Amino acid sequence: MNLDKINKTYLLIAFGWLLIVAVLGLVIRMLFVFPLGLNYKYILHAHSHIAFLGWGFNALMLGLLMKFSKKKKDYNRLFWLTQICIFGFGIGFLTQGYHVVSIVFSTLFLIVSYFYAYQLNKELQSQPSTPAIKFAKASLFYLVLASIGPWGMGPIMALKMIHSIPYFLGIFFYLHFTYNGFFVMSMIAILFRQMEDDGIELPEKASLNFYYWTNFAVIPAYALSALWIKPHIIVYLISFIAALIQIIAFIRFYPFIKNAFTKWKPKLSKLVIQLYRLAFFIFAVKLIIQLLSATPLIANIGYKLKNYFVIGYLHLIFLGMFSLFFIGWHIHNKGYQINKIAKNGLYLFMTGILLTETVLFGNGFLTWARLDIIPEHSRLMFYFTLMMPVGLIMFFIGQYKTKA
Repeated sequence: MNLDKINKTYLLIAFGWLLIVAVLGLVIRMLFVFPLGLNYKYILHAHSHIAFLGWGFNALMLGLLMKFSKKKKDYNRLFWLTQICIFGFGIGFLTQGYHVVSIVFSTLFLIVSYFYAYQLNKELQSQPSTPAIKFAKASLFYLVLASIGPWGMGPIMALKMIHSIPYFLGIFFYLHFTYNGFFVMSMIAILFRQMEDDGIELPEKASLNFYYWTNFAVIPAYALSALWIKPHIIVYLISFIAALIQIIAFIRFYPFIKNAFTKWKPKLSKLVIQLYRLAFFIFAVKLIIQLLSATPLIANIGYKLKNYFVIGYLHLIFLGMFSLFFIGWHIHNKGYQINKIAKNGLYLFMTGILLTETVLFGNGFLTWARLDIIPEHSRLMFYFTLMMPVGLIMFFIGQYKTKA
């Protein structure tokens, strides 16, 4: 694996998984409009697992290896083992749901991810402990921590406790430490190292403070994922303090990152600036939503209307923040090329995100206000979702066209 110059084959494989995720998302939306006779749960499981592990894990790990590994070739077998696992559990989920094939390949994936984490962390230990390195180490810690959730599903399902409180808490454990731990910390680590490589300096003291306070709040912030069971008031207090700490850390660090970004802009293309800014804006929105959801009123509303608010939130973070950041970052590093067809495809993809989020959150607020929801919303969601795989196909085709 040669990632000194980004290996386009690996990046296109990662992008291919994102395209498959978008197609499966379209099929899910299609089931609400056209009676196709397909198993909704099977497709949903394949969609979510490929999203996290096919696109999410690959994009993050390739980014971390590119920026922090000095022994990139050592990961070649791990990369291909990972793809075999993703293909295996993808087929398993689509044909059987949670059954032998999907469970075996999902388990193998977890084991392979541990080898990734161990090997890369070993390399990080020998490097100067900069803020970027600290965030990279933290991301690997949360990657391993999040895996406790899937491991716990076996005993829970064996005890026939599916759809019980422990079952959902296990799922939310995985989601929380993947989203707010592995994803976020990896993104910040890669961003910080990229700025270093581009000669943009961030004050070390301010960066370290941001690191310590942000990480301090990650574990107690899991309490946010338990508010739907209406716990003791102390749990609400813990979740509120954790969310508040992250917002304060962000506000204190904002002037420094803003100043650095101003210096960075001349080295970035207009499109990359747009993608970074949008991802940064959604990150700020994410922190605000976390704080609001720590209150009993908002937590209860969010759970009652989870098909709108929770699904909308997860898609907003995964597609709007994470995916756009990494596409922009790879464009910045010449891993993905941009020409007219690729740019138009990317804008179509972004439009699909915007419109589907509008419908999801719009219906949530309308239902909360006891008003009529958006007419023909299922059909609208299908057509708006269609924009995403079409846009990604255009972007993919653009990688093989001569640069304009």
